[in-house]
Amino acid sequence: MAFERISKGRLKECSHVLEKRYRREHGVFVIEGVRLFEEFLRSGFDAEWIVVTSDFAGSHPAVGSVLHAKFRDLTFEAAPAEVARLSDTESAQGIVACVRAQKTPPNPWQHPKERELVAVLDRIADPGNVGTILRSAEWFGVDRVALGPSCVEVFNPKVVRATMGALFRLLCYENTDLRSCLEQLKGNGYRLIATSSTGSTSVGPLTDRIAVVVGSEASGVSPELLQLCDERVSIPRFGHGESLNAGVAASIVFYEYSRQLQRT
Repeated sequence: MAFERISKGRLKECSHVLEKRYRREHGVFVIEGVRLFEEFLRSGFDAEWIVVTSDFAGSHPAVGSVLHAKFRDLTFEAAPAEVARLSDTESAQGIVACVRAQKTPPNPWQHPKERELVAVLDRIADPGNVGTILRSAEWFGVDRVALGPSCVEVFNPKVVRATMGALFRLLCYENTDLRSCLEQLKGNGYRLIATSSTGSTSVGPLTDRIAVVVGSEASGVSPELLQLCDERVSIPRFGHGESLNAGVAASIVFYEYSRQLQRT
């Protein structure tokens, strides 16, 4: 047997990582599949435990050798049905791991950067949208993301999967008092841009510091946050679609502002 066989008690204990309360209390999250595990290996994060199916190492020799060399004491072998108990997907993959979340510095908005694009997420409850936004944020050069209390948990397994590894490299600040955050950003010279269905379709004056505020698809950015913003922007429609989801809309706006920043 390549790794220690997981016991029923340990399997039950490991399955608690699928519970939001457990993740918050212990500062951990779950990753599943080879792609996310490879991102984990490059990240410098630490693992609590790793569970693989009996034939995983044989079918993924490169990952298997890493497990033997670096994580042998943390890795357990389990039957496919047991691995499925650690997954929230319909078709569990051959490897699941519990990863320790890294602590973020307190009150980061007091420390402006010389040039930066920040994302601020307000009331976005759909895990797929938040995951897409975080994945796009990393692609377009966003380093820091503030999420309000009404946003879905960053370490929700669906969010983690949708980020495709971006979560390991972004600084995400959950349960942020968004009003205080925007006031601090504004005081430090950031131009606050809100996405809005009734906003301008042209880019206004740019600064080296920009914060893009993205609201939910259903209700947009909350009125109290809109009042703080310097500008409202919308994406022009050339076809007949009714709307864009929040993830797609945020990605387009990130692209436009990152492109403009690179040109200045």
